[in-house]
Amino acid sequence: MMRRILFASLGLVAAASCSVANTPDAPISPQSTGSGETGPGGSSGAGGADSQGGQSGECELNTLEHCGACDVPCEPENTQTPSCAAGECDYDMCQANFGDCDSERSNGCETAIDNDPLHCGQCDNDCANAGFENVSMAICTEGACDYDNCAATHGDCDNDQTNGCEQSLDDMNHCGGCGTLCDPMAVLNVDNATCTGGQCGYDMCTMAFGDCDNVIANGCETDTTNDTAHCGSCNNTCNGNDFCIGGNCIGVLKSCKELFDNGAKTSGPYTVDVDGAGPLKAKQVYCDMVNQGGGWTECVKVVNTAGEDLPCNVAGWLDSCVNATMATWSGNEVMVALYTANTTTYAAFGPRNNPWTYDNLTSTNGGSSQYDRSSHHMNAIILSDNRILTISGKNATNDGWGGSWGNGYVLAAQTQPSYASNNVLAVMSFNSSSPSSNCGARAFAGMDAGHEVMYSSTGKVSTHSNAALTNAYKYLNTFRFLVR
Repeated sequence: MMRRILFASLGLVAAASCSVANTPDAPISPQSTGSGETGPGGSSGAGGADSQGGQSGECELNTLEHCGACDVPCEPENTQTPSCAAGECDYDMCQANFGDCDSERSNGCETAIDNDPLHCGQCDNDCANAGFENVSMAICTEGACDYDNCAATHGDCDNDQTNGCEQSLDDMNHCGGCGTLCDPMAVLNVDNATCTGGQCGYDMCTMAFGDCDNVIANGCETDTTNDTAHCGSCNNTCNGNDFCIGGNCIGVLKSCKELFDNGAKTSGPYTVDVDGAGPLKAKQVYCDMVNQGGGWTECVKVVNTAGEDLPCNVAGWLDSCVNATMATWSGNEVMVALYTANTTTYAAFGPRNNPWTYDNLTSTNGGSSQYDRSSHHMNAIILSDNRILTISGKNATNDGWGGSWGNGYVLAAQTQPSYASNNVLAVMSFNSSSPSSNCGARAFAGMDAGHEVMYSSTGKVSTHSNAALTNAYKYLNTFRFLVR
C-alpha cells in the first residue's frame, strides 16, 4: 500500500514538472486514466491535465523560444544577438539608434535615441541641457540635439546652432528679424530712434513734427507748422482757404511776401487775395520761399519745350508781371529764375528804378528803338549776380539779326551791355510778337521753337553778326518771373 502511495506522489510531481525538460533526453509523457489511479504505463493521472491546468506538452528551457518558462520567448526589442541563460533573457548590444535607457535587460533597447529629446544620441542626454538659448522647444534629430523654432523675441543671427537663438530682436541692428536695421534716418524727425517689440520706433517727436499717420516705422512724418490738416498738432484742421503758418491757422494774405513774413518757408502753390477785401477773387499762385531771401510771388511761368510755347499772337505774355509791379501789394523787386523740377538752375534779383508800363519797362524809347541793349535801356536792372536785365516793350517793332531783340516782349540778362551778345538768359516768343509784325519769323539764324527760353551760364547766347543759335542754348525746363 505504501508503495502505491509513493508512486502516486511521484505521479503528482511529474504532472507538475514533466512538461519541461532540461536534459537532452526527452521524457515520456505520463498518461492519464481519468481516475487518479495509476493508468497503463505506470503513471497516475489527474483528469488528463498537468497541475498548471495547461495541456500536457514539453519544451526545452534556456532557448530563445522558451526562456525561463515554456512559450516565453526571448525577444528583446531593437537588439543584436539576443540570448537566454539561466532563465534570463539577454543580448549583446543595441541596434543602431536605440538604447536601453530603463536598464531593464528583458525588454531590450526600448528607446529610440535618434529622436528622443530626453535620450538624444545616448541614454540620459537631455536636450533641455544642451545650452540652446531662447528657443521654443528643444528637439532631437538624427541623434543630435536641435531646436524647432526661436522664441518670438529672439533669432539665430550668428548662424551657430550650438548656442540657439542668441540675438534679441529688440536691437537696432536686428529689429524684428536678423539683419533688419533700424535706420535712424528712416525714422523721421524723432529725438531718439528705438527698436521695441521688433519694430523700429522712437522715443518722441522733435519739435514741430507729429506722427499723424500713426505709423511708428516712419516716425514723425508730418510738419505741423504748415499742414492745414494738422496745424500745430495732429488733426487740427484749418478752415476753408486758411493757411497753416508756424503752426497757426491764418487767413488768406495778399502776397507770398506776407505769407513768408508769417512763417511760410516752403516753396509751392499758395492762395493769395491781392486786393484783400476788394472785388478781385483769391487765386492760387506759386511762391518761391527759398531763393534770394524768399517771399517771391510768381507772375509768369513758361515751361519751355521743343514746341511753340509762346505763340506770337499772345503778345501780352508778360502783361501780368507789369500788372504785378503796379499793384499795391508788391514792392519794386523782381527776380528771374530757371528751374529743373524742384532744383534751381539760376536765380537773380534786383530793384526796378522806375514804374513799368506795357510799352516801357527798362527802356523809355519808342517802339522802334528798344533793340540795342547797350544804349536803348537806361533803366536796366542790375541783378544780384551783377548781370544786367533789360526788357523790350510789348509794342517794340524792330527786326533783323539785331533788331529782333527789340520785337515785342524780349527779356535778356547779359554779362555786360551789348547789341546782340553776352546773353546769360533770354526769353521771347518764337516768332515776332509785336502787333504790327504779323507773326513774322525772327531773323535769327538757327532759331526754332526750342529757343524761346535760352540759357548759358557764361553768357554765350549771341546773334552778333548773324551768328547762328545752337541747340546748346535751349533751356527745355521752367522759367519764372517773380515779384516781391
